[in-house]
Amino acid sequence: MTIWLLAVLIIAFYGITGRAVGMVYSFASFFAAIIGAILAPLLSNFFTSVPELVGLPHPIWKVVLPPTMAFLAVVFVVASIGGVVQRKVYLYFKYRNRNDETKFFRWERMNRNLGLVLGLFTGLIYLIVVSVGIWIAGYATGQVKSESDHGGLKLLNRLYADAQSTGLGRFAAVFGPAPVEYYEAADLAGLLYNNPNVYERLVTYPNMISLQHRDDIKALTAATNVVELIKGKSGIVAILTHPAVLGLIQNTELRAEYDKLDKADLVRFLSTGKSEKWKDDPLVGYWRFDAKSTEEQFFSKYKKLKPPDRTRLSNYLKVTGSGLTLSFGTDQQAFVEGRLLPLGLGFKDEIRKSVKDGEVVTVTNFVATLPLPAPYLLTPLLASPPGMLVKGTWKKDGDKLSFEVSRPSSGTLTPTPSPSTNAPPVGTMPAPGTTPPAVVRPPIPLPPLKLTSDLEPSGANKLSVKFGNEIFIFERVED
Repeated sequence: MTIWLLAVLIIAFYGITGRAVGMVYSFASFFAAIIGAILAPLLSNFFTSVPELVGLPHPIWKVVLPPTMAFLAVVFVVASIGGVVQRKVYLYFKYRNRNDETKFFRWERMNRNLGLVLGLFTGLIYLIVVSVGIWIAGYATGQVKSESDHGGLKLLNRLYADAQSTGLGRFAAVFGPAPVEYYEAADLAGLLYNNPNVYERLVTYPNMISLQHRDDIKALTAATNVVELIKGKSGIVAILTHPAVLGLIQNTELRAEYDKLDKADLVRFLSTGKSEKWKDDPLVGYWRFDAKSTEEQFFSKYKKLKPPDRTRLSNYLKVTGSGLTLSFGTDQQAFVEGRLLPLGLGFKDEIRKSVKDGEVVTVTNFVATLPLPAPYLLTPLLASPPGMLVKGTWKKDGDKLSFEVSRPSSGTLTPTPSPSTNAPPVGTMPAPGTTPPAVVRPPIPLPPLKLTSDLEPSGANKLSVKFGNEIFIFERVED
């Protein structure tokens, strides 16, 4: 196996080198390896600027290079001192026994033999250091490996796999200085990389609700080449070095938000759809419009509603509720997304008078007012994907929950073109090669809007929300 070949090479190299340089230098190298391994994590802060100085600004290098440089610096200093001492000791014994070369040769043999032994022990120390590096780095890269990997990354993944199969990895993990957060981040990266479809669940995690509405995150999801790289499980190097991804990694504000995440809970949420941390929160999360429960609520409340109006109301709820969602972030931000806001719905008594058998008869009907837009507006709305309608904040005052959202900028609706009134009469063939012109309506501005509503959790993961004068029911998104 590759890992054993590497082990033999490391131990053999330091054994041969130790015999060649002698016991003092070998002892210095042995001592330097131990001290370097212990002090490297503590001294890495002195080398944090090295990656940028050598032109490696990627955050991964900022994690890898500082402790590596600290280890090499300690080894260099201690080994250099050992080299000086070794030279002095060698000269001392050589000239002390200059009249008796037999004694010098005996000392020289002992010096080389002890150097060999110390070199072998030094090789073992370096094998542990290298194994720890392989285990820590390979734990992350092994979870995001692909067929397109090549070169050093492919070799690292192979060494990591060998370390796992031989048990050397467990031994290295005991000495591994990586914090728990590193392994949690690696687990998260592996889960996202190997399950591209889980991104749809990722955006519903409470801590991610507000982040996904940031302009830089939207730009990333809109970049089709990045999406193709991720969904196509391209090499992790190609993904991490993409300018859009690299910009997000280097964003200090996003890094601060990432540090706040409970990675273990996020991984559990992506795997099961349930968050242990936020499971008891009555509001935080994603809520989807429940057309069936809302319809039953309306029919129960307005029992005098006639069958035609019941049908119209059902159709209205299906159209308006298509893609309608509420989301409440952990930072008190609230978002309403969809195609249409369910506003303007009303119910009233309609009084009609008619003549029957020569007498005026008054008839009272209970009717629904359905504020659906005109067909030339409804068509493009239903054809477009759901988008942001209003956003604002939510708050909790004791047991009372409420939200206030608004649309500060006007925005526009673009109507669909309709046939021209100058079209030829029915039955008249148009001139060959001509197409009747269409009437193109100008975009219709949307006025500023502000909504305030009380929120009432009603059990079974249901939420009652007041839009206008009526209550609409939403259900929590759990998967």
